[in-house]
Amino acid sequence: MARLRPAQQRFRVSAGQTSAPHGSQRWFPASGGGVCGQVCNRLVLLARLSMVQALRYSPAGVAILDAEVHTECAPLDAGVARQLSFTMAVRFTEDLAHEALRLPLGSMLSLEGFLAPTRLHAKTLRFHVQRLQVCAT
Repeated sequence: MARLRPAQQRFRVSAGQTSAPHGSQRWFPASGGGVCGQVCNRLVLLARLSMVQALRYSPAGVAILDAEVHTECAPLDAGVARQLSFTMAVRFTEDLAHEALRLPLGSMLSLEGFLAPTRLHAKTLRFHVQRLQVCAT
């Protein structure tokens, strides 16, 4: 069994890893980023690009593009198809920001990344895209 330690003592967040907010008293395995050694907070979504804001740069010079994607699907939930239709805020950074900026609105995308709060202590989430693939419509 993995040795446990408080979330605030975990290592700095990097690609594929997550941490709890400072001061959290939840406990996580000391080795690895999730349950049974698997990476946690991973999201894959097939959606259409519905809105793109202007490209901007962080104080550190990182290209950032905020956008929205819309998806409609019918996944099975307890054996019953459930109709879903929603819009989600997404953020592209660096090369992905430049690539997404060139895409026409309505493009079907396969997105992979993680969810993070929009601001420190916020309750709303944003999808941070780490992989982008344009799909045939």
